[in-house]
Amino acid sequence: DLHEWLEATHGPTKGKEIWATIYQRSKDVVIKTFLSIEADVVSKIRQECKSDPTGSRCFELYGLDLMVDDQYNVTLIEANIMPSLATGSTLDKAVKARMLAHMLTL
Repeated sequence: DLHEWLEATHGPTKGKEIWATIYQRSKDVVIKTFLSIEADVVSKIRQECKSDPTGSRCFELYGLDLMVDDQYNVTLIEANIMPSLATGSTLDKAVKARMLAHMLTL
């Protein structure tokens, strides 16, 4: 994965620093993205989860495609409200299986 590649390419210390930068910038992009759609998400939860007006037992999966440039800036490419869970390769299957396992154990 990217974290391992950064450490192998830049050394453990520099690789960890770069990863921390990318991770923090990714979190910032994700937070800003969801803040921009918060009202729509809350409205949809109220419509779809009528048996639970708080929405605490409802969830929706979003897919965010992020790009990292050579200066470690993170850019949102697109946000998907219905990301595909089809698997076209072994890597794709591994990534999506891990993501679903994490989502369902939250």
